[in-house]
Amino acid sequence: MKKAIILFGLLVLAGGVCSAQTKGYTASIWSQGESFSLNGHKEFKAFTFAIAPGWSFNSSIFARLHCDMSIGMWDRGGDNKTFRVNGALGPSFGWNIMKDNGTGIIDLIATAAISLNKEDWRYHYYDLGASWALPSQDKSKYVTRWFMGFGVRYYDSHTVRFDNQFNLYAKIGFRFN
Repeated sequence: MKKAIILFGLLVLAGGVCSAQTKGYTASIWSQGESFSLNGHKEFKAFTFAIAPGWSFNSSIFARLHCDMSIGMWDRGGDNKTFRVNGALGPSFGWNIMKDNGTGIIDLIATAAISLNKEDWRYHYYDLGASWALPSQDKSKYVTRWFMGFGVRYYDSHTVRFDNQFNLYAKIGFRFN
């Protein structure tokens, strides 16, 4: 939790350095797959569908409400497979580190969310990722772009049956702004 607070503080400070021009509404819709464990739990895989509406405060800083639906899959060997579906909700903060000058947009995004269902797979997670949105020739205020990205997600499990997970992910989707 300390890391999330520190990251949020850095994003707020970076926002103060940037211009005060308001950019307006922003949103993203994507799907994401996690299959590479960074903490040795190779039996866990997840697939997520997410939507994140929000607001761009200026040309660099944005905040979104991250809403997702995840399917967690555990393969414990043989016929012992477990599947759980869970939704999560939480804040997401981002920084455009590269503007679209013909090469696309690169964002760094930090998210913290908590599971909504009261089933046996309860968790909260911290997510840090980067995404690259394809360049657009459309110079209007609201532009739709394809994007792809990667990052890491740490699931802090609230249940004994399921271990904490730390995974690498890849995602693809649309962004609107």
